[in-house]
Amino acid sequence: MAGGLTGLVGALAYSSLLLQWTVDSDLSVLHSYVSELSVRSEPSSALFRTFDVIAGAGLLVLAVMLARRLPAGRRRTTGCVALAVTAVASALDGLQPMSCAPSSDPVCRAGDSGALAAQLREPHTLSSLAEFAAAIIAMVVLSSLFQRLPGWRRLGRWDSVAGLMVGGLGVLEVCLVLADLRWVGLPERGQVLVVSLWCGAVAVRLIAGGGAPAAAREVSGGPPPPGPSRTPQEQPASPPTPDYPRSSAFITFPLALRGSSVRKATSRGTL
Repeated sequence: MAGGLTGLVGALAYSSLLLQWTVDSDLSVLHSYVSELSVRSEPSSALFRTFDVIAGAGLLVLAVMLARRLPAGRRRTTGCVALAVTAVASALDGLQPMSCAPSSDPVCRAGDSGALAAQLREPHTLSSLAEFAAAIIAMVVLSSLFQRLPGWRRLGRWDSVAGLMVGGLGVLEVCLVLADLRWVGLPERGQVLVVSLWCGAVAVRLIAGGGAPAAAREVSGGPPPPGPSRTPQEQPASPPTPDYPRSSAFITFPLALRGSSVRKATSRGTL
């Protein structure tokens, strides 16, 4: 329960971009990156950087709790590690924010429009790319696993759609950047919100008690949980065998032989 609640807090903090309308920010929703909210020159930079770190910590706890509740296997390991990478990258975004805001600073915009290799040398750019790539991997891989678990199948079907949405929005954003079209705000915000909703849905499912170990063993084909052991006093008693006296056996057997010989002699006489 506590791990699910912590993951839910992380998912809510991940969508802190919605607070842009409540703070004194001049950044355009259509043309600015989400990370520009954390630029140190922005009035609410500390707020958004704090939320990035909180989101990273909460999603990391969510990844650990998910790994404990799901059946063992490659998909569980790959999906939970990918979710942990997303969490760590989110925290790094808060600790290493963008150095400037390209949508409002002409000098920064000129550098942002330069060679792709120069952009990839920025630590924040690398962490952001790793964050969304890992989130897509987590959604797609865990989707196939969720669809095999009772109580998780509906979430598993939605996971694959969410992964495709995040991937498609990411491709659209890259195309807009390469074409020098400053409309990256909407697709990137869509990515962030879809990832936040997915993490929140997983956290709520954990809070509701999904992924119990007994169900996990049943789905994965493992041995059933051991039942309570019985003490010797609790073992069912076998029915008692009749205790015939030994002497009767020695008496009965010769009589039976004598009777059979008499019957044979009688039958010969009649013939």
